[in-house]
Amino acid sequence: MGKLEKLEELNISKTAIEEIPPWIGSMKSLISLDISGCKKLRVLPKEIGKLEELKELNIDNTATEEIPPDIESMPELPSAISKLFVHGCNKLKELPNLSSPKLLSQLNIKNCRELTEINGLEALKFLVHLSVLGSKKLSKFDGLEHAESLRYLNMSSSLVNDDLVRGLDRLKNLEELDVSGCENLIRPDISQLTHLKRLDAYHCHNIVEIKGLERLKTLEFLIIQSCTSIETLPDLSCFNNLTYLEILGCSKLRDVQGLEKVGYVLK
Repeated sequence: MGKLEKLEELNISKTAIEEIPPWIGSMKSLISLDISGCKKLRVLPKEIGKLEELKELNIDNTATEEIPPDIESMPELPSAISKLFVHGCNKLKELPNLSSPKLLSQLNIKNCRELTEINGLEALKFLVHLSVLGSKKLSKFDGLEHAESLRYLNMSSSLVNDDLVRGLDRLKNLEELDVSGCENLIRPDISQLTHLKRLDAYHCHNIVEIKGLERLKTLEFLIIQSCTSIETLPDLSCFNNLTYLEILGCSKLRDVQGLEKVGYVLK
């Protein structure tokens, strides 16, 4: 297969392959590599970093009871890569530095339970979509404030706190923010995210207040569910574009004003 120099897409997902041979580096035209569901795969060869045309890499080792994922490290990423999916790598403690693949536009990380930080975010000027789900040890997003093109940010079930959210005030183009399951949030201030259209907050049990919410004049979707400590919301009549509001399981929330101005309400 190493002689297939013109091959553009390689999908070996859900196979019992245990290693990727060094010949992968000879596939100079490879654009997409899918190795999701390869639960016996232990090592990713450094030759992957030589794939100069590689734009999409999908690594989904979602764990099962029978075969836990084994990937503990990743090689340096190709500079042309634009989409990276890393799921279920429970032993992965860090990603390769992201300062090299500067064209990365989508980074999707899910259930990497040992991941503690992501390095190189400050170089990702073209990052549009960042999703980090279920990485409960992840507390550092250093440099994220420089991702000026970011439109979608999902930090569910990570160690996000009020200070980290406050540091996102430079993300003027952010349109969607999901902080569901972030137990360290108490009074997050999102007043500077003036282009935000959607805010999701599920199971943020310690949130008492969302500061600056009334300043988000572009907000269209607001979902607050099972936030059992939240006590107040601003007068909803200040949101000219709010068309969907969902408030469920917020037992301390009382006297929400302006409900009649919202297009669709589920309470």
